[in-house]
Amino acid sequence: MQLPSDNVSFDFSGKTVLVTGAASGIGEAVARALAKAGAAVGIGDVQTEAAKAVASSLSESGGK
Repeated sequence: MQLPSDNVSFDFSGKTVLVTGAASGIGEAVARALAKAGAAVGIGDVQTEAAKAVASSLSESGGK
């Protein structure tokens, strides 16, 4: 099985997405990838403080 490489790109500019479980693990990775692709990302998780930290990190990196 071949995994996608880093040269695969998607354009989510102008899109808004909600990622649940975004405080860690796969959810966090998905949130970061979508933000990098231009999406405005809303995150949710039962780990409130960790979710706030991820949101802050995304904002500091230029995410919306």
